[in-house]
Amino acid sequence: MKWDEKKALKESKKHKTRRDFQAKSPGAYHWLLRHDKLSLLDEILPLRRKAWTEKEVKILIKKYKTSSEFRKANAGAYNFIRNNCPELLKLSFPKKLYGSSKENILRKAKTDSYTDSSIKQEHRDLLRDLLRQKSTGRKDVFTLAGINMRDARMYGNQKCSVFSAEISKDIHAEQLPEISEYPYITAFNIDSLSFFKNELFTKKHFDMIYLDYCGSYTLIKEDTIKQIFKNKNLKKGDLLALTFELSRERNDKDTGEKHLKQTDLYKVTCCEDIYEYFNNRDGIIKATVRHLAREEGSHIKEVFSEVYRNKNNSPNMLFVVYRI
Repeated sequence: MKWDEKKALKESKKHKTRRDFQAKSPGAYHWLLRHDKLSLLDEILPLRRKAWTEKEVKILIKKYKTSSEFRKANAGAYNFIRNNCPELLKLSFPKKLYGSSKENILRKAKTDSYTDSSIKQEHRDLLRDLLRQKSTGRKDVFTLAGINMRDARMYGNQKCSVFSAEISKDIHAEQLPEISEYPYITAFNIDSLSFFKNELFTKKHFDMIYLDYCGSYTLIKEDTIKQIFKNKNLKKGDLLALTFELSRERNDKDTGEKHLKQTDLYKVTCCEDIYEYFNNRDGIIKATVRHLAREEGSHIKEVFSEVYRNKNNSPNMLFVVYRI
């Protein structure tokens, strides 16, 4: 259906809440979002937000043993504390002290990973700055949700229209209360390939697509990148950011996903010796992405790339950004 203001508002009246409208009539909701007309829903589906006070949240927070339990049950109160009295979280949920030297070593190894590193935050800041350099006005961003929705929340706070995908039903269900605090975030319980194959998004334009996989290069991830180029979801000047684990051959087998040699990554090595990939993992992955773009008639330019050398036993991580 081709939506307009009248049709979208009529559709919204079939629902009791904005969340229900967003989930069951995404086409109508996205039309209002894209045209900066969400405010028209204020009378039909008003936002139901409680105006928290510091006294109320201090009483409420005592009912929970961990900050994650508190956040899942009371996203609004959690966000109030984080924005107005963050020290209350530290006082209510002090970090566990690790006694033995072995536990301390394991804890340090975890914090040295790419996911928890300051380098990843620098990469997020880079994407935010590159996005700001684009034309003014509301921007559309796709990102993988992740457990804490950090990227989606960051772009949502910048009033970008954020589309996020989370494959786990349980994690998606836990995220819904917090997402309701961000009207510019639309979350889907779906994998990234299915998202870009969905007829709602095959012709959808995005200013930036951030596929923060943090896992091995596999066939389904390659198919997702192919689908994006086939759809023409990105136009001249738009951004594509990728994160891949530069895994060893045994790690690829352990994932249970189809073997590396079945992908276009193998074709780029001229089908001679797959071990060429393991000698130049980041170079071959970047060459493959360019190859996938050319196959669909797109031209991409590498804006930034960096390999994070993990200090623990985990494989290194590749972060790369392309501009169309």
